[in-house]
Amino acid sequence: SLDNADRIETYPELEPLTDKLRSQQNQLREQETELRRRRDEFEAATGNMTEGLVLLNEQGSVLSINRSATHILDISRYCIGKDIRAVSAVPQLRELAEKALGGEHCEAHACLGGVSYRLYASPVTSGDKVSGAVLLMLDTTEKEQAEQQHENQIAFHDAFLLIFLPVYHSFSLKSLKCP
Repeated sequence: SLDNADRIETYPELEPLTDKLRSQQNQLREQETELRRRRDEFEAATGNMTEGLVLLNEQGSVLSINRSATHILDISRYCIGKDIRAVSAVPQLRELAEKALGGEHCEAHACLGGVSYRLYASPVTSGDKVSGAVLLMLDTTEKEQAEQQHENQIAFHDAFLLIFLPVYHSFSLKSLKCP
């Protein structure tokens, strides 16, 4: 190790080489520290998301998965490094992953544990080559319930008009007639 290279006596001819190696070792430490900092920032940001997020490499192996995705998909965080198509029991997600790894942007609906989700998949490209995929899961339960409630209100309003408008109209016409 070059950590203690200052204490090791070297041949004067090797000093430029040991200096270069020491400099590269310091540069690698700095890069490793920066990489850890960025990974921690990414995990902090994605770890607090309510949406599920999964990042895949070009073979479909999980590179990263946030807490929400493990909950939604009912899989372990230990799935990192494994093919999502093998660890996920959600057929829609497996199909989306396959399509995204083939270069296609796609979406689907899935009901998981009584909750409605909109699933999105996008390829990650490097030049013209697919280098992975991003899978996103959004809870759409409240939106769908609001849409259903709105549809029910419209149906009620329409039924009300169909039933009571003729009665009202008939009543109005009778009240207009002279005795």
